[in-house]
Amino acid sequence: MLLELDEELAGHGGETTALAAFVDSDRVRGASVSDSAAWLISPAREMTDLTVHQRRKPLIGSGEALPVEFEAELRGGRLLLATDGLTKYVTAERICALATKGSVVKAADSLTACVRLPSGGLQDDVAVVIVGLLIMPGSRVRVPPFPPTLFKHLHITLPTLERFSREFRVSLLSDSPPQRD
Repeated sequence: MLLELDEELAGHGGETTALAAFVDSDRVRGASVSDSAAWLISPAREMTDLTVHQRRKPLIGSGEALPVEFEAELRGGRLLLATDGLTKYVTAERICALATKGSVVKAADSLTACVRLPSGGLQDDVAVVIVGLLIMPGSRVRVPPFPPTLFKHLHITLPTLERFSREFRVSLLSDSPPQRD
């Protein structure tokens, strides 16, 4: 998926970081390009950086992106996906504390708020997604349904990325391939 996005955006003048993750009953699998973060945060606020081996460059849109895959066993807690607009300006300790406090929506609100300047602006683009991972009997993990407001902090302005994101969601929901424009 990330290589397809890189190919589609190449030569259109923009480059970006990207991260994709798939959560099933006991594992998270994904890939990243550049400096977005995927962290597993335990209920004890211990963090495992799933994207520790990623490469900063080349970026998506360069036509040369090199996604780095990750995989980990889930044991409850929360999965945090975030751009460097969060991780560059807030300590890991504070991120872990805020990411585990309250509902996932409140945690995402808190994380986004903690990087805002007094003027209300941001030093960098910020996108935060938090997934609650519930321990089920038999050591299985259940991902609760996403509340509709979970993605309100993700502001994508690049039309191609919006279309790609829309097509990916549609293909997941319908089990049929997306229609190309």
